Amino acid sequence: MSGLAHEDSYGFANKESNGCSNDLFVFSSPCQVSPTKIPTYPTVSPTKIPTAAPSTAPKFYPDWANDLTCKNDNNKPQYMVLNPTMWLLDSRESCCKKFFSWQLSDCMQEGDAAPSVLYYPDWAGLNKGCINDGNAPSYMQYNPSMWMFEDLEDCCDRHYLWDLATCLGASATAGSDKWFVDYFLNKCVKECVGDEPCGGLVDGTWVDLFESQSECCSKKMWWNTECDT
Repeated sequence: MSGLAHEDSYGFANKESNGCSNDLFVFSSPCQVSPTKIPTYPTVSPTKIPTAAPSTAPKFYPDWANDLTCKNDNNKPQYMVLNPTMWLLDSRESCCKKFFSWQLSDCMQEGDAAPSVLYYPDWAGLNKGCINDGNAPSYMQYNPSMWMFEDLEDCCDRHYLWDLATCLGASATAGSDKWFVDYFLNKCVKECVGDEPCGGLVDGTWVDLFESQSECCSKKMWWNTECDT
């Protein structure tokens, strides 16, 4: 029995040691030893939540040529397909914010909602002013803050300052009937065409306009007692 002393063939007392060396001999069989560490058990569940499979839904792209909105109908131009990081986005909102920030609410509407039309310089046409026919070149649509405006006056002021009256057209003929300072006359005059108190049309949107002559004089020429005469 293992672990008990007994005499060998030479009369020596010996103690078995499960195949390991005893007091007198070293055996060639492997020594049975205990593991150095307690075995670990395999994990029951993954240590991290598996990532979701990549989305296969079509991405949104700017539709410059037709509805001025973002679509995901797989009819995107080839140049957008070749440069997806520039042109293709995962959601309609992100696409509209990037490419149609100037008409965000219209872009976010699904279907055939008519987009708001902005004024742009008509350089390719008669080149006499700003128009809002919805046919602005794509480079203007891509950078609307540079080229396009909600108001005719702002567009003319930016792109046709050298011929503001022609750009404004009929609106320039009427004027605003508000008051502004004419520093040559050193008094406040009305923005209109004709005899006094009309003083012509202002040169740009930076000119301060007032509802009355007295308000104009009190805020801009308070030191001139003859401003409103």
